[in-house]
Amino acid sequence: MFGVKISVAVGVAALAATAVLTVKSVSSSTAPRGPLAQPAAARPASAPPVTARATAPARPANARPAPASGVTRVVDAPWGSGVGEIGRARPVEGSPEGPMSFVVDEAGRVAVLDQVNERIAVFDGAAARVVPIPGRTAQDLAATDHGWVLLDRLVRRAIAYVDESGRLSHEVPLVGRGVPEGGAVTALFQRADGTWVEVEHQRLVRVADGQARADAERPVVIGRFLGDGDARVEASRRGAEVALRVRDPGKALREITVDLGAPIARVSGVEPGGPGRLFLSAVTRPTPAGPMDPAPNAHVVLLIDLRDGRVIARHEVPAADVAEETFRSVRLGADGALYVLRSTRSGAEIWKVSP
Repeated sequence: MFGVKISVAVGVAALAATAVLTVKSVSSSTAPRGPLAQPAAARPASAPPVTARATAPARPANARPAPASGVTRVVDAPWGSGVGEIGRARPVEGSPEGPMSFVVDEAGRVAVLDQVNERIAVFDGAAARVVPIPGRTAQDLAATDHGWVLLDRLVRRAIAYVDESGRLSHEVPLVGRGVPEGGAVTALFQRADGTWVEVEHQRLVRVADGQARADAERPVVIGRFLGDGDARVEASRRGAEVALRVRDPGKALREITVDLGAPIARVSGVEPGGPGRLFLSAVTRPTPAGPMDPAPNAHVVLLIDLRDGRVIARHEVPAADVAEETFRSVRLGADGALYVLRSTRSGAEIWKVSP
């Protein structure tokens, strides 16, 4: 039987050496809705310690995880350069490259960072369109009410702001206080109070304010924000377990350990799943059935109740079956669902996991 075990402990711990500045609560969304819509002309208190256990039906070790209820494929784009297609690069020397990131707005429209084709590909149900962007070195994407934010961490080492048509407005330097080098950045977040980058999967640094101007103070906080307020979460993996540390100002530190029952290749997402809830996603590698059988990948998504550590729901999304590089494969949509980007031999897919 494939099991999921949760244990929760409440305690107080000192912060790491990195300086922590409290950030004012704001009302925001990680994926604002403005630029994804078609242009008008184109449209006719801490809980006591608790231990819980949840189980999932057994399946053959080498069986591909079947999409469960609550999991749907919303984008299926073939490789290519036409409208409705996604670019793919397979150089003789170097890693194969697929789409790097994506965002989803409140209406479920999906915008994919198709940097190979130097554009953003927007999917609105059966309709598709493209927005050209300057260059192909961006690796992460966010949306604002008036355009897009692009993370170029390795070449220009800057945050680029472009309008709805993809025209460059200005750039903000990436390297500075809290960001020692561009390669240390692991994610981009857009909030009402400005643009934040995650550094080494550990801390957030605000590099631009709410008016997209370079932030001279560059405040630093530990962990990822759990929604619009100041609560934050950190995640680290140990074998088959993920350790979560939830920091909520004015409350005791909460530590939650999640045992996925199989070795974890990587933690792919830690996102808010609604009030008091958390989406945790990880790619696991179950033990193969025989010595000559490959270990299959499973993209496991858990919805966890942070108040008592209970697993509310468990889903499996087919993991990528090719080696194309992707910078950000899991995103929280502005509609409250979790989305997973998957590369296949024939193209790129986006899967939706409903809370």
